[in-house]
Amino acid sequence: MKKIICFVFCLAFCLAIGFTAWAVEIDPAAVQANQVPASYATVKDGNVVFSKAITAYSPDEMDTILKAYGGTLQADAQVPGSYATVKEGNIVFGKAATAYSPDLTHQILTAYGFSTTPEAIEQLKDPAGYATVKDGNIVFGKASTAYGAEDFNRVMAAYRLPEPPPVVAPAPVVAPPPPPPVEKCLDADADGICDDVDKCLGTPKGAKVDERGCWVIGVQFFDFDKAVLRPDHYAELNEVVSVMKANPNLRVEADGHTCDLGREKYNQKLSERRAKAVVDYLVNNGIDPQRLSWKGFGETQPAYPNTSEENRAKNRRVELTPSAN
Repeated sequence: MKKIICFVFCLAFCLAIGFTAWAVEIDPAAVQANQVPASYATVKDGNVVFSKAITAYSPDEMDTILKAYGGTLQADAQVPGSYATVKEGNIVFGKAATAYSPDLTHQILTAYGFSTTPEAIEQLKDPAGYATVKDGNIVFGKASTAYGAEDFNRVMAAYRLPEPPPVVAPAPVVAPPPPPPVEKCLDADADGICDDVDKCLGTPKGAKVDERGCWVIGVQFFDFDKAVLRPDHYAELNEVVSVMKANPNLRVEADGHTCDLGREKYNQKLSERRAKAVVDYLVNNGIDPQRLSWKGFGETQPAYPNTSEENRAKNRRVELTPSAN
């Protein structure tokens, strides 16, 4: 029997503690600043003093009271039309003093973001007739009733606002680790390819090289099975002209290469014709023919294994091999 009494006492105590922990309260600063009607509450010696007179407040006055409890009316909220309407996007409150029934009062409070629970209503003894709990459900009174400020404050103590989200400390900013130091390599011809992997050491300054470090004229300069330079690639050949004019002591050998498709003898002749076409272009654009030579290697010196079309395309090339006078 003692255990049962202890349990009931503890349960009632916990409910009371929980009830007061989240009950809304009026903001004394709002009362002090006369943001609520003086007939509702005033501040004396730092304490809020509620009026005892039964008073019906107009909707615009009720709005200031509910704001002082922390509520905010949303434009899309459902309230009685006599309380507020929306015109051109603005909320317009009624001016006439109105006593609402408890069920309409609860609807208005809900529109401001307040909510209650059956447990809180069960502890609301005054004002009588505001609401009861039946079978776990809240039943609000239907009769229009004006309340004194003290009674209405008790009603508000049975409500709460949504708990603010917990303040989450921002994650500390972690500076990214510094990039690993770039290891410098020996690059004697300054073409961006380290000497230990450079297959064509000694390319002149300004020459565009491939990933092997070689000064290469690709097969795209020629139509298939042709040795006539395509005009749409003259600009790249003009860069070769510029490099040679910037290096007057430079001599260049144009070396033609093919992939392994076709007959070996035919590929040899095709590589020679393409190398000769590059040399002729350079001569026609102001390079002394004494600085130029050409040679064909056919399919005998592939830069890449002839195991895919991509590699074969890279093998169909003209390489420029420089030398100094």
